[in-house]
Amino acid sequence: AKGSEAEMEILKVSGYEAFRKTVDKLTQNGSSQVNVYFTGEKDETDKSWCPDCNEGELLVDMLYLHL
Repeated sequence: AKGSEAEMEILKVSGYEAFRKTVDKLTQNGSSQVNVYFTGEKDETDKSWCPDCNEGELLVDMLYLHL
């Protein structure tokens, strides 16, 4: 609902342990909603090894801006 907009932020983590620690921290009070978007790691040219991730990145970024 428009009147109850929650603050959102993008957090980037690498590896399962870092992911678990981040999710645990975000949900420790029991009231946080966490949306997860997994992608392949990017190289020095800012491209992922995953072609589907590269193709979908712009759409995901645009959707995030409209949340």
